[in-house]
Amino acid sequence: MTSRINWVVQSSGVDYLHLLIVAMDHLIRHYGIKARYLISVHDELRYLVVEEDRYRAALALQIANIWTRSLFAFKLGMDDLPQGVAFFSAVDVDKVLRKEVDMPCVTPSILIPSLLEKV
Repeated sequence: MTSRINWVVQSSGVDYLHLLIVAMDHLIRHYGIKARYLISVHDELRYLVVEEDRYRAALALQIANIWTRSLFAFKLGMDDLPQGVAFFSAVDVDKVLRKEVDMPCVTPSILIPSLLEKV
């Protein structure tokens, strides 16, 4: 029973992710946003976006999320989408690929002096 319930949850999550990616692809093409899908890990999407379009891409991601949530709500017979789930709580915009935007980024080409002192 547990694995059957897990299958429903996991397959719904995959459907959600796929619809979100398709909606983003449509918005990127329609509005000429210079961005491309990079990677998804579990419930996280990453896009590579030129700096000038970073905020337009973040807005497109919020819109794609509303469309996707609305479709799921509609299919469940809900006439209204609760505002608490309509938007992502945050869309991170970063210059490097890392887990969290507030973590330091240390690479051979980007060294942080305070971390060098510990080495």
